[in-house]
Amino acid sequence: MKQAEDFAISEDGVVYYLKARSMDYGPDYFLGEYESQYGKSYLDDEANLRRLARSRLDWMESVIVSSRHTVDWPAEGPDLLEIGSATGFFLDEAKERGFRTLGVEISGFASEFARNRGHSVIQSSFVSADLMRAVAELLPPSPLSQSQARGPGSENQRPAGLDLIAAFYTLEHFPDQQLVFKRISQLMKPGGILLLALPSYHGPLFRCGPEKWLATHPSDHFADYSPESLALTLHRYGLKLLSSRPSSFHPERACGWLRYMPKRWYRNWSLKHSFGDTMEALAIRID
Repeated sequence: MKQAEDFAISEDGVVYYLKARSMDYGPDYFLGEYESQYGKSYLDDEANLRRLARSRLDWMESVIVSSRHTVDWPAEGPDLLEIGSATGFFLDEAKERGFRTLGVEISGFASEFARNRGHSVIQSSFVSADLMRAVAELLPPSPLSQSQARGPGSENQRPAGLDLIAAFYTLEHFPDQQLVFKRISQLMKPGGILLLALPSYHGPLFRCGPEKWLATHPSDHFADYSPESLALTLHRYGLKLLSSRPSSFHPERACGWLRYMPKRWYRNWSLKHSFGDTMEALAIRID
């Protein structure tokens, strides 16, 4: 397969697309490019995007409850940063659950749209040198945290850093994957949570149709992960993968005995093995 020459794989199992190029995420993407992929514009897909946001938040909460790790959400509301916040639909849903929200979005169109809906959004790349300062300015410690820090027992004050960082189909668009994960780790407090959605090569398209996977690989995706390679990558930056699950189910793309499974069985098997062309992942910062 000649196209395979355009890819390289790291020792952690991350697949890098050597010919990837960044694209312009202006109004044309949210109004046109998105529609060409999904059949409707990003704005017209609001109901579905909100449903996905609620589902991810519900899943995060259920994993936290069932895990052995203690997540100390502050009473005044946990701080949330969404990388690639787009038009702010996820921020809306998170804010309704008590999060203090902030977005970072490279698109001027999407940033302005979210601001007009009442959100704080930094129009910048997540890897911008000025991002750390901007986050500190737009998401300062709450009055309760500040009073606790000044009062008795200040040695138990709230740790610096974000409680939750979220990114949905965003991280694969960054050329420097190491810098992205390093910055995520720097911004998170110990015990902070990372909630992701991203493509996965541990799914039927790559496993059963590698030629099609290569031929249809998005030109602006620099890296592809499996649950295993994501866990290894996160570990390098002081994070532990708590759980992953497929976010899509395509038995028609499967091969062998999987192809003949009843759909309900295929779904259950895929959930058990985190087998899908896209995945959601939840991690915790452990150091």
